[in-house]
Amino acid sequence: MLQPDGERSDGAEETVVDDPLPNELSDAPSVKAVDKPKPKSKPHKALKKASTISKKKPVAKEVVEESSESTKDKKIVLLVSQARSEGSQRLSLTRGTSFEDALEIIHETIGCVDVTRKPSLSYKLWTATVKSDAINLGSEEDWAKCIGDIVDAENKKKGVTVPVKIVVPEQYMEFLRAHSKRPAAKPKGKKPALLNLDNSDPNDEGEDEGMAEKEKGFLTQLEKTLNNCQRCGTSKWCKIDQGGNHVNLTFNQHCGWQPALTVSH
Repeated sequence: MLQPDGERSDGAEETVVDDPLPNELSDAPSVKAVDKPKPKSKPHKALKKASTISKKKPVAKEVVEESSESTKDKKIVLLVSQARSEGSQRLSLTRGTSFEDALEIIHETIGCVDVTRKPSLSYKLWTATVKSDAINLGSEEDWAKCIGDIVDAENKKKGVTVPVKIVVPEQYMEFLRAHSKRPAAKPKGKKPALLNLDNSDPNDEGEDEGMAEKEKGFLTQLEKTLNNCQRCGTSKWCKIDQGGNHVNLTFNQHCGWQPALTVSH
């Protein structure tokens, strides 16, 4: 039995047991348990495959661009009419040919180098429809557009050569064949009057002067004959027909009679 001040009633001393843990350990902070990381779950095969594909870098398509030099060296085909034949001559030029050089070659092929008056040119792609109009070809700009049309047409045909028809007026070719003393093709319908393609030909100067003198002489005779009508007077050109009617000639009729009389004589 315990008495006050810790003494037992039986006279025995009570043994006090100290704390088994030292102060250093009792004052140390408690260590928290660390959770072990959970093992990662393996992704699904389909998802893994998709992620692998998405990580691949896109491969750019190789675009092979032709250099300007190689493009200029490519050939174009022109079909040009000739005065010495009824067919067309096939010409092969490079895309880099200038308009001046191309025009010189075209004129040589046509046969109009030695004449003063040159034809007006136009072009038409071989792939164009029959009803398509020919396009003017009279300047460096027109020539550049022609080359561009050829390139576009050949690209559509996957590189197949597309010839170009150089169009020359048919009437000019008739005049040129007559000037060159070549047999001309039979014209459809009424035959047109021939055009003087070389106004400065020295061989024709003597003939022109002789014709002018003849026309002047026939004009004088014509006026004397037509101005003698007593009824119409000298101010009008009067021609009495077979019925006795007085017919006053117009200016155009007068101009037409003058060269007609000259040629007939």
